[in-house]
Amino acid sequence: MKHCGTKKDTVILAESSHFAILKEYERASLCTKQDFKPVACVGDFYGDPQDAYIDPKEKFCITVGCGIILYYLREPFESYAYDKTSLQWIETGREGDALWCDRIETVTDTFFIITLENGTKRKVDLSTLAIEEWQEENE
Repeated sequence: MKHCGTKKDTVILAESSHFAILKEYERASLCTKQDFKPVACVGDFYGDPQDAYIDPKEKFCITVGCGIILYYLREPFESYAYDKTSLQWIETGREGDALWCDRIETVTDTFFIITLENGTKRKVDLSTLAIEEWQEENE
């Protein structure tokens, strides 16, 4: 993890050509890469965001921690908020039987693989966030 020059405890979780996702406490913020100007909050996590990914075409980003948030990178950017529905994002595994995610391992055109804090992996559908078991022999 790289630290951002803006604040001592701000960490860069992911970068693309034009954007960076910064972790500061429980928030994941999308910023312009050139000057770290805030664009929008793309996630708010109990226990901090653990990892992030920005699509190389900059169409979406994913943040994980207590659950998963897939945020669409399109204007007008709307900041993520708990208990709010928006066309800007979809989320799963954040309430009840929470999904404690540690890392985003692989991202394809249709799904991504996450590692949970207990070391097991899950396959997540990119369009619906439906979650399936993932076995190592699938890799």
